[in-house]
Amino acid sequence: MSPQMNDELAIHLSLPFDNQHKEKVAVLEEVAEWLSDQLEETIAPSLIVSGIKEREAVGSTGFGDGFAIPHGQVPKLMHPVLAIIRLEQPVNWEAMDDEKVDHLLIILVPVDKANQTHLELLSTLAYHLIDQDTKHRLKTIKEPIEMRGFIKSLFERGR
Repeated sequence: MSPQMNDELAIHLSLPFDNQHKEKVAVLEEVAEWLSDQLEETIAPSLIVSGIKEREAVGSTGFGDGFAIPHGQVPKLMHPVLAIIRLEQPVNWEAMDDEKVDHLLIILVPVDKANQTHLELLSTLAYHLIDQDTKHRLKTIKEPIEMRGFIKSLFERGR
């Protein structure tokens, strides 16, 4: 990932996220409400949910080992966003391994930057999620500053 991309990427964390629901769509709605409040831009939670649901309709973003990488294009978004969410209540996400998901790595991209940015973020995260140490660190880091540093290091290393 280019240094410019790394500078533009906004990272938001909720470690843990106290989800009230256990169904995928309801959890997406909860997370979208929270994320909408975190963004610099005023973006309705419904735009976040619809961008992610559009991609989920193509196929589940459940990666396996408790991780999902929901992603989508969001109108009015100025910069790419990565949200790391550690769910308190695991959710059935139709993951590749049929296990419930308790870690969401949500990628939101502006509509006009969708293709290249989206692919760079997604491929870098998917590449690093193959590594057991990376998954362990994502599951165990508790401090936001440490998590931000770890995520930035993944993108600095690239693929």
